[in-house]
Amino acid sequence: MVQEKINLLSKIGTTLAIMLLVSCDSLFHQYYGVGGCWESSDTLTFTYAPTNEYKFSCRLDVELRSNSDYRYKELFLRIERFSELQRDTVVDTLLCELYDDSGHIRGTTAGILRQTSFPIDTIEILPSDTITIRVSHLMDDKQLQGVSDVGIRLSHCGRHQF
Repeated sequence: MVQEKINLLSKIGTTLAIMLLVSCDSLFHQYYGVGGCWESSDTLTFTYAPTNEYKFSCRLDVELRSNSDYRYKELFLRIERFSELQRDTVVDTLLCELYDDSGHIRGTTAGILRQTSFPIDTIEILPSDTITIRVSHLMDDKQLQGVSDVGIRLSHCGRHQF
């Protein structure tokens, strides 16, 4: 009985340590719900204004939550980044493959939702800069069914292999 309690406490401690390490990795993580129908005119805007005193690099990912109503294998996105200090805009087109060539879902599933993350780029954040990221879809459908949430994640680069 004592050994079972020790094993349980050990598992809880390990889980908490892993959760702490994972949460420390993320600098900014935000989702917007699009209600299961993403209009082509809906541009989602994310703003990150760090209080850093030094320049650093971070990884930029876009994350999607979708359900079985999404009927395509892939999703084309337009990602626009604007640096307030540099007065510089970078525009990327991203192909998000939601299924692999064998038809298996990429990412993770929870109930009826699947969540998939796609790396965009590594970006530099200058001291006291403000980064604005705009995301819109480039699909032919004016009302894209099955997408429930779109998110952005900025993470420390030191923990990722590129």
